[in-house]
Amino acid sequence: MVNMKKIFLIDPDSHTLLKLSEDFEQLGHVISAFKSIQDALDETHLTLPDLIILSDKFEDEEISELSKELQASVTTHQIPICVVTNHPQKYISMGLFSFEPPLKVEKIQFLLQKKQSQTSFLEEDIFDEVFKELLGEEKQPEQKEEVKINTKSVPLKSIVSDLEEQLEKAKQESEKFKKESKKKQEEKEGTNHRELEHKIDILKRDSQVLLQAKDKKILDLKRKIDALELELSEISQRLKNSHEKMDEWQNKSSRSLKALKLAITQLEGAQEDLDKTKKSA
Repeated sequence: MVNMKKIFLIDPDSHTLLKLSEDFEQLGHVISAFKSIQDALDETHLTLPDLIILSDKFEDEEISELSKELQASVTTHQIPICVVTNHPQKYISMGLFSFEPPLKVEKIQFLLQKKQSQTSFLEEDIFDEVFKELLGEEKQPEQKEEVKINTKSVPLKSIVSDLEEQLEKAKQESEKFKKESKKKQEEKEGTNHRELEHKIDILKRDSQVLLQAKDKKILDLKRKIDALELELSEISQRLKNSHEKMDEWQNKSSRSLKALKLAITQLEGAQEDLDKTKKSA
């Protein structure tokens, strides 16, 4: 069964990070992925990884700075750093582990085992580093086995006190970093909230203008409809009057026609009477 380890993956390419994360998670490890070296460094103040794997896509100065910062701290100097590259010799000369792609499981297990074996001597190494700092000695990795420190010259209480002081400083830095991160997040959220309120105000004003234009258009249409209704009413009245006049004219014409027919009949009767009188005479 594989012991669960904390591994930091650093690569500017999101696709590569996703692929490597899936591979290592299948092996039972806990993976934290970062697209920048600075983000990974910031995270080491909160969580100590068992291994850091990064791509050679970063600048050599950035990779070197990462190594220096981790080596400078007692709590992080034993974290293995592995650069995945086609030119491993360049990074090996910088004191880093380096493997050519593809990154195989056996290589990772080697680095994790190395970290575990180093951790078994962690107490001795930490006190060794603390003594060097207290005595003002420079680090000499090449002669580490030959360096002998007279522990009697430094009181144990002083060492413990210095360790506690360093731990307290680390805690304070961690709290400070958390507060700054929280403050930045709150400022970002506040900015987003203000921008959202500004957009809402703009939408409200635009909606109000549109509503006013719509109301005005509706009012104009109502006025036009009222005018048309009035005009239709007048036309209807004129048609009614015309019909009444036509009915009156028809009645008059009918009466005139009847009177004319009666007059014609009377004239015809008178003519017949006249003709009869002439004949009899």
